[in-house]
Amino acid sequence: MVVDGTNEFVGSNPRSANEAFLKAVNAPKRPIRISSITQERTNILRAHVETEPPPASLDSGEVEVYLAVALNSAESHVSRGENGERMLAHTAVVRNLVKIGSLRKGQIFAQDVQLKVESGADSHNLRLIAFLQEPRQGRVVGATVELVGAR
Repeated sequence: MVVDGTNEFVGSNPRSANEAFLKAVNAPKRPIRISSITQERTNILRAHVETEPPPASLDSGEVEVYLAVALNSAESHVSRGENGERMLAHTAVVRNLVKIGSLRKGQIFAQDVQLKVESGADSHNLRLIAFLQEPRQGRVVGATVELVGAR
């Protein structure tokens, strides 16, 4: 498992997970805002994403801006293997992940974006997640989530 793009550990190790989560929660992050969320037709989400300039402490001097559409919850029936014949519950299942831009130190980001969702997707079971990450799967320096159907 990887937390914040920097802390890697075996997911079955609860102590390492707790340490990584605490470190991530206490790390300074850049604010990101998602606003003006609308669902057009049954398979297009529109939103406005904006953020402040990236931190001066960036190694690369640049961050990439990503937006994801995720299901709040989902279930899957497993027919074989160690979880055979069980129904598994899932949270925040990413259905679409797109790089929507990049910015350098001192730049702000403000953009209207649109993402495709599965036809007939229930807006009450969707969330949008925006995050800033150093290039090439680097450190996460900001993130936010907004529920789509809560508007």
